[in-house]
Amino acid sequence: MSFSTLRIPVWIVLGLLFAGSVSIALHVREAERLQLHFERDVDDKITALQRELALSSEVLFMLRGLYDASDFVSRDEFARIARNVLIRHNTLQALEWVPRVPEAERFKWEGAARKLFPDFQFTALAAQGALQQSVQKKDFFFPVYYLEPLAGNEAALGFDLSSDPMRNQALERARDTGDIVATRGVQLVQFGEKEKGILFLVPTFRDLPTTRDGRREKLYGYVLGVFRVSRLFDHALSRTAAIDLHLRLIDVTDADNLAESGELLYETPRVADREIHPDYYYERDLEDVAGRSWRMQAYPHKRYVSHLYSMMPFTVFGLLATVILAAALIMRISQQQSIRVQREVEARTRELNEANDKLARVSLTDALTGVANRRAFDEYVLREWRRAVREQHAFAMLLIDVDCFKAYNDFYGHQQGDVALRNVAGALQSALRRPTDMLARYGGEEFVVVLPEPEHRLKPFADFLRASVEALQIPHLMTLTNRKVVTVSIGICVTRKPDQDGFARLLRSADQALYEAKASGRNCVVNAPLDSPAGPVSGKRDGAGESTT
Repeated sequence: MSFSTLRIPVWIVLGLLFAGSVSIALHVREAERLQLHFERDVDDKITALQRELALSSEVLFMLRGLYDASDFVSRDEFARIARNVLIRHNTLQALEWVPRVPEAERFKWEGAARKLFPDFQFTALAAQGALQQSVQKKDFFFPVYYLEPLAGNEAALGFDLSSDPMRNQALERARDTGDIVATRGVQLVQFGEKEKGILFLVPTFRDLPTTRDGRREKLYGYVLGVFRVSRLFDHALSRTAAIDLHLRLIDVTDADNLAESGELLYETPRVADREIHPDYYYERDLEDVAGRSWRMQAYPHKRYVSHLYSMMPFTVFGLLATVILAAALIMRISQQQSIRVQREVEARTRELNEANDKLARVSLTDALTGVANRRAFDEYVLREWRRAVREQHAFAMLLIDVDCFKAYNDFYGHQQGDVALRNVAGALQSALRRPTDMLARYGGEEFVVVLPEPEHRLKPFADFLRASVEALQIPHLMTLTNRKVVTVSIGICVTRKPDQDGFARLLRSADQALYEAKASGRNCVVNAPLDSPAGPVSGKRDGAGESTT
């Protein structure tokens, strides 16, 4: 047998071996590409869920601003605002107001509520999750006192949250931190064991305490958002492409104390003809969820993988088995595809980063006026006040209230009222000159300007703000001032030597100055000295939650 008769089989064998090696390499690359595509789809859903959580949490800070801006909020006021919120945020099961009720005032609060709800009473969890009248003696009760919507949530009205250890732990954590807190997954009392929910709690205080002991003493109650986990999850995911993924939402905050790796909050249902593919898996932790740590676990269905998996490795093998040159060409194509996939991943990563940055900005901006919201104000003031105490520089605050705004809304309508608030906010924002000066919506029709290290005389500056609003010439026939346009009243207070506990006095003095400006005929500016006697700024609270003014 000559050498020439052996050359063809040898090259065929070498060609097949080479084709097999290339085919295996391409298969590995294809698996990596599919994994990246899979992770990107899951990241889309996580971003949508985090955005939904951030927007819903902002609603609770808006409601807290309602309580911070007024010494008393009636049931009708709460219901009107809560209904408007629920229309725009349908992931919320309910919005609730939970006051702190001393033991000695329990029957007074129950009696006040029975004027509208004859069977109202404070209830507590009994065996098997049932509700019964609360008979326990304790220093304070935390009942669900205001509730919207009532339909479908009747069982929760009067329920004492502190009767459940899990809910009570969240109450105490929110009180001590002064920030929003989420519970673990709880069985909602209005649904029994049928539905798991998450409670988001935001504490409200009298004044603005800056220490833990101060918050414990000044606690007034909680604004509460109730979420059905299934509705929250499905609504967020409905904003992304419907693809064949099996998702599990896990609370891993207390994973070390649980028998398993965390608490299962929600799981998408498995479908018989969509079995899980065993070769792919992805998990990622969400950003902080009101003090808790959530993790998304994802598994692709076999249908998902089959739709994305390319037949290129088998095609390459067939071509290389015939002609080695074809194999080189296919490898070139594969390399180009890998580069394209990598560019797509990088582009998507940039989009995700931009979406996260936008989400952060949204969570600190008032949706109506476009200026900083109450949450942004709280964070900014806490940071700047600490710096002022440390560096001993002056610190000023201006409280601004739109005159006769309730009458404006009643006469012109709330839609026109929203337009007026946006115009007022724009005029005030345009009047600020330094990047360190901050304008925020304090609540309702009230704004606040924070001036760390003020460089100009405050009275002329405040007059300029007032005149800027008056210059808008927004008609207001129902005002009590002599100018039939929208105007503002401003209260000023400045401290030259801030101390650790002086912010509450500064805020109280500015509030008193604003009250005096309103009492002096509105559309004016009053400069109050720090620690001036604080008079009533609205109706005072009594035990039954009704206004005495």
